[in-house]
Amino acid sequence: MVRQRSFPWNFGYVCDGEGRYNKMFSYACALRGQGVEREELEELVLQAYHDNCEPGYSDDYLVKHIVIPVSKYLSEEEKRQRGQELYQKSPAVQDFLKKYVPDMTRPNE
Repeated sequence: MVRQRSFPWNFGYVCDGEGRYNKMFSYACALRGQGVEREELEELVLQAYHDNCEPGYSDDYLVKHIVIPVSKYLSEEEKRQRGQELYQKSPAVQDFLKKYVPDMTRPNE
């Protein structure tokens, strides 16, 4: 199921030489950051391109050079989860916890 999303920038119609590629790449990154997966990302990027940009890139080009690379990025939620996992496994954090946080499994002495 495809969620309805609007094109997030109000910059009007983008002509050749006005940064079509960069704007579409930024749009794809913003969507991926929100957790949009590859299939939906492709649909939304292509729709936004056709609705807001002067033709010049083929759909295959946009998929190959924007959608596929961007879909490999982590979403913001995935970054947070991965960051927490790395933080908790950090030797420095483990040393700090051993030194300054009482072991809740030991009875008070």
